Amino acid sequence: MTARAQSGMTLLETLIALIILSLAIVAAISMTGSAQLLNAAAQKRQQNIENAYAESFLIAQLENIAPTVREIVNGVPILDFSGSLNELNFVSASRSESELPVLQTTAIQISGGKLVLSRRPLQATGKTTSRELMSLAGTLKFHYGERKPDGGLAFSDNWTGRDRLPDIIVLSTESTTSEESRLILAAVPMLSSSY
Repeated sequence: MTARAQSGMTLLETLIALIILSLAIVAAISMTGSAQLLNAAAQKRQQNIENAYAESFLIAQLENIAPTVREIVNGVPILDFSGSLNELNFVSASRSESELPVLQTTAIQISGGKLVLSRRPLQATGKTTSRELMSLAGTLKFHYGERKPDGGLAFSDNWTGRDRLPDIIVLSTESTTSEESRLILAAVPMLSSSY
């Protein structure tokens, strides 16, 4: 065995080994951080896609409200539609003749920053189905717009006991950290042409 082999690594060799090891550790940490950023961006994109689908699905529901009458008040037919800050209730019509049941009660509820749609056939034996449409940070709220004589809109927090639908339904979110609100959806509810 040579004298060099017995003496082990020189100081220079040790420093080079430590530098290489440090570079490898920094590269691994950097790759982990980049992977986390890419994963977060992918999740954000997926959430945006799901929210866009939820918005179009919700608009489709509001375009197929069945003109069912809940009661007659002083000769005026009151539509089976009600809305509050946290919930919409109405009877919806199917979008196609092959879709059964044809009429169903629909409830869109806001609970814990989530928008949940529930439907139940009008028949007493029907089963209620529910699905989460979207989840957003902040406080979600519905508002109902009514056209004023001057052409502007007046908004209220509820819509009950009316003979017609609101002119527009707005879904917005208020940030939990600030006073600003963000528009999520503005939809014009329409009676289904099928009924």
